[in-house]
Amino acid sequence: MAANKKQLFFLCICYTFFWLFSCGKESNQEEDQQSNQNGTAHLKAVGDSALDLLSANTFPNIVFDMVYPKDHKPSDQAITEFSEFVLKRTHKQTPTYKFTEIPSQNQDNYSLQEIVDIEKKYRTAFNTDDTIAVFVFFADAEAEADFNSNGITLGVAFRNTSMAIYQGKIKSLTTNQNLIKTLESSTLQHELGHLFGLVNNGAHMIEAHEDKPNGHHCNNGDCLMTAVIEFTTPAKLWSRLSKNNGVPELDHNCIADLQEIGGR
Repeated sequence: MAANKKQLFFLCICYTFFWLFSCGKESNQEEDQQSNQNGTAHLKAVGDSALDLLSANTFPNIVFDMVYPKDHKPSDQAITEFSEFVLKRTHKQTPTYKFTEIPSQNQDNYSLQEIVDIEKKYRTAFNTDDTIAVFVFFADAEAEADFNSNGITLGVAFRNTSMAIYQGKIKSLTTNQNLIKTLESSTLQHELGHLFGLVNNGAHMIEAHEDKPNGHHCNNGDCLMTAVIEFTTPAKLWSRLSKNNGVPELDHNCIADLQEIGGR
């Protein structure tokens, strides 16, 4: 690879000669003793609730519990595109949202355990008889793994119905508002794809298409669930993300995997 090429790994960017991208690793932490109205249903591993998230058999409805510090609320565009993605790939009714602003945590970075603690403190939406709940934290700082390093993580799926978007990092990468919204939307959809069991992480592969070196990502470089997309300039990055209304689509293999487990 030429030294002036930049890489985008879906949901991580490094603004050097290489743009290094990798989703945050899913947590395999032991279930904690959190006490709430829903017990431990939301304390399982990533991919364990793929069927419940995709089908309407048990939960015809879905609610997203969006928690964010001041000035880090997701954009209307990202939420609209996120809803469209949910309706296109699941059998749910129109998604509903609960937005909760919390105090700034005054941190330069977040460890995964700190995000788990924030969920424990601020998550208020849990499964009911007909609704499955998903927690999304929009962090106002970067991932601990990126601190003083070249890697930049934009999102992580860390439990069966839990994910985080490093909103502070996204906003630090560019002042281009269109690019910010596209990165935001791409990250949300990509991380939800992991909760859906992609790739080979709860959703059985109909055809082998896992990018094994990067784990649980698609080997199609044009797919939403890809691990690596290469560009030589920011302009080319924007050009690539501008395809398909700014956010790449799932490829036929990922769609087939979702349909097999109960999605569309």
